[in-house]
Amino acid sequence: MRGLRRHTLAFALAWLATVCIASAHADPAPAPTNRGFPQIAILCYHDISPDTTAPLQTVSPEFLREQIRACRAEGWTVLSLAQLLAEREHPERLPHRVMVLTFDDGYRSFAERALPILRAEGIRPTLAVITSFVEQPHLDPALPPLLTWAELRALDAAGDVELASHSHALHRYETSNPFGDTAPSVATRRWLPAGKRYEDREEYRSRVGSDLTESQHVLVEKLGHAATTLVWPYGMHDAMARGLAARAGFSATLALGARAVTAADLRSGCLPRIMVTRRFDFRAGAAAWFNPPPAPLRAAQVDLDAIWDPDETVFRARIDQVVTRVKALGVNTVILPVCPGPNGEGRILRAYAMNHQLPVLADVWSMVAAKFAVTRLRVWVRAPALNLSWAWAQHPEWRLRGDAHGRATRWGTRLSPDLPGVRTAASDYLTDLAVYLPIDGVLFDDDAFVLPGEHLALERTAGAAVKSQAVRGLLDACRDAVTQWRPDCRFARCVNAADARPDDGESAPYLQVVEVGNEPGATGHVSAAAVGKLARRVASRWKGKDVAAPGVMLLLPAYDRSAHEWFDARTQQECAAAALAAGIVHLGTSPVAAEGPTPVGLLDTGPARAEPPRAAHRN
Repeated sequence: MRGLRRHTLAFALAWLATVCIASAHADPAPAPTNRGFPQIAILCYHDISPDTTAPLQTVSPEFLREQIRACRAEGWTVLSLAQLLAEREHPERLPHRVMVLTFDDGYRSFAERALPILRAEGIRPTLAVITSFVEQPHLDPALPPLLTWAELRALDAAGDVELASHSHALHRYETSNPFGDTAPSVATRRWLPAGKRYEDREEYRSRVGSDLTESQHVLVEKLGHAATTLVWPYGMHDAMARGLAARAGFSATLALGARAVTAADLRSGCLPRIMVTRRFDFRAGAAAWFNPPPAPLRAAQVDLDAIWDPDETVFRARIDQVVTRVKALGVNTVILPVCPGPNGEGRILRAYAMNHQLPVLADVWSMVAAKFAVTRLRVWVRAPALNLSWAWAQHPEWRLRGDAHGRATRWGTRLSPDLPGVRTAASDYLTDLAVYLPIDGVLFDDDAFVLPGEHLALERTAGAAVKSQAVRGLLDACRDAVTQWRPDCRFARCVNAADARPDDGESAPYLQVVEVGNEPGATGHVSAAAVGKLARRVASRWKGKDVAAPGVMLLLPAYDRSAHEWFDARTQQECAAAALAAGIVHLGTSPVAAEGPTPVGLLDTGPARAEPPRAAHRN
């Protein structure tokens, strides 16, 4: 029952989305409105209690009743999950605004406090049950009581509640690295201390698949039938797990995501939900619950090179220092490079994380990421895309040829992005990172470029457009590989300021990250005036475009490479203010180490809203 004890903490750290959903009538869906794809919101509830000291996702019966009525007054039609899924091939038949109500974990408060309201409102909800938790003793007296099998059978027989599986025993945390950190079971390749190794692909497949099959067996035994819907524990899933769910007989799965259901979601059968908390406002005109404004990215890059030490005591002390410094900056995201800097020949020789391509210097990336995740920060990995030293050595025929005009001194072993073998090598490496690391985003390093003097392996005379398309194709292949394992992952790529622009065919789907002071020939010294000038030049390229904000982030330097010293806090604050004043929305700083000045609130100068991270926990 260790996972159940952690339930409250897990969801307090999980996505605290902003949305409302409504109910599910037993009546047929209304006639089509012919307004295109409808707005679809699936709400996720937990315990129902008037206790205001309970976790934030616990709401009162009055809150539930008022939410339903407020949403209906705003034109939302409440359907059951079954009604929604019945129209998955014909969403045009659905009302313009559709809501579905779901309740996780099978708390007794659902039957005692929520169901009377739902029945009075004519709503057929979905209740997700963790089959191994039912009728088991609670080891944590603070947790609410669960429904018994007899009570669940009565609900099922009444016909106005749709029962779903919330897994058998996957609603728990597993040891995720050699340091004892833990993460949600479905999203984790378990660390096996006895063998001093990670769970392999087939062991993961067997563990998850067996659990889902067992959940169905228990439901058949206790209720007389299997479930058609699976609710992913903590909202975590991946392509393999979704395939295993289908094999176990689940025709649809529910996750989290703090967003509306899209046409692609309906086609895939894996639908996002919005987790409701007491802070939600469903009154007329309060639309943030359904369509929250995107959070500006406020990022700090922490170079593991600067804090890693083979002495674990020293290393942990440095991590604690860096975590404190990063939090003081006012960021919502941390960027962690996965590899030490390249050697003098521009080669990457080792990695700070488990993978099957490079030797592991120290398997510490996930441990550092866990430290930041428990402070409610999202963690991105910075990784190479073309500078693949291991493939360079094995396949000389894959190398980029030509004159790099001095730009490739940092990256000496880049490969030609148009070759299928190169794309496979890059995708395999990014797949390993997605499998073993709890990543929320990927920043492709500044090695993903082909210079005018260089030529592709397959098209030696290719122009700039073809080269850009080749780079874009490789990045897209890596992105697709990552999203197989981390479907909610976000992506960005490092570019030069001169290359940052909208709709360029190469970077449009990716947030473009410009490292100020890292341009070719730059001295490393920056000033507020220089940052403001650069920011205005970059932001101006997005003017007149149909975008909410420039799709670029400036990564401001915290260290003056020309003077070999840290910028003082005032200079850093002036640079950040100049960038924001010029219209830059996404902002970051690099590097953050255990030393140097800490400009408190440096990146908390704009309308940044901390984006809650995936659940994370440490023993």
